[in-house]
Amino acid sequence: MAKPKRRTPKPPKDPAAPPETKADKFVRLATSRVTKACRAIYSVGMLGSNSYTSTPEQIDKVRMVLQAAVDGTMNRLTKSETKPVGFTL
Repeated sequence: MAKPKRRTPKPPKDPAAPPETKADKFVRLATSRVTKACRAIYSVGMLGSNSYTSTPEQIDKVRMVLQAAVDGTMNRLTKSETKPVGFTL
């Protein structure tokens, strides 16, 4: 059975509170997504344990793809849009 996707919960609606601003939404979503990305990157780093073997070329390819993803993300955040990269060893 597939795991249900979790969405970032919105703060509880208070009828007296002003609506969520774009800046508030950015903070809420960025906090959740960056935390999730850091956990995923940590799990990639766990491939360096003694349970796995890899070649220097494979490690370099992983590094290059992760760096390209970070560069692309930063370009999007600064409005210099790029396409996402794929990955296969």
